[in-house]
Amino acid sequence: MENKPDQNPTNNAPVPPPVQYYYQVRICDDAWKDEANHEDDNIDHFSVTLREGCFSGYIHIPKTWKTWWNQPAGNDQSAYWRAYWFLGDNPQGPYPGGGDINLGTHPNPMQFRMEGRGTYLFYTNFKVTPQDNSGTETHGLPSQIIPINPTSGASPSYTFSILQCHRSGEAILCSGQATNKTDAQTNISVPRGGTSVDDEGNSAQFDITFPGSNLLSGLGARLFPNVPTNFAITIYDNHQNAKSVNLQLPTIWGDVDGRRDTLFYKEVPVQ
Repeated sequence: MENKPDQNPTNNAPVPPPVQYYYQVRICDDAWKDEANHEDDNIDHFSVTLREGCFSGYIHIPKTWKTWWNQPAGNDQSAYWRAYWFLGDNPQGPYPGGGDINLGTHPNPMQFRMEGRGTYLFYTNFKVTPQDNSGTETHGLPSQIIPINPTSGASPSYTFSILQCHRSGEAILCSGQATNKTDAQTNISVPRGGTSVDDEGNSAQFDITFPGSNLLSGLGARLFPNVPTNFAITIYDNHQNAKSVNLQLPTIWGDVDGRRDTLFYKEVPVQ
């Protein structure tokens, strides 16, 4: 009996293989010759093409970038992957290639090596800080960034400012800084149970973390006096037309039995 080909073309469609990683924890022999040093550059984006089997030379993020993201670039990203090796830390990864990642809140986010496959775009949504006539960098936040402080619930002991929020696929990513205004090291934690409502009236859950924190799950940090400490907020709001969000954040200042505050932020813009 003659075997006839399957009449359903979808059954004969090739199944793409899973992403294969040729990953090794070693530094490339020529890593010192291919560093991507943008430390002193006044740019808002650059790209890096990775290779497998060893980590690259150091990638230096511009000093003017206060927070930043990276994402894969190009048409076919199905085989992309990447791993990171931050200065003073252990290697992280490998990770599959898709998605927009906020690495700008890592404890040491400005210098790292990468290994992987594909081309990755690094960018900031902030206007870069210009240099003065002497060639010395102008310190502080970029001129167009105005920290968003709570409209109610603020404490004299610390500031908890949101710097910016932007849409990333099915979520809204925000970055901010917390600063201890006292003269003693103090813990701040952000327990779950806060509220997010966008300008269309949609409520959503969110997570807030201090990446690399010494506190459990990154849900808080031990703040040094007058040292801004980065935090990140991921809001699970998939409504693509949302232009702003209202946030209510519960905080605990001090130990578990410390003072409890509720910070409210009104109409935080989503870029």
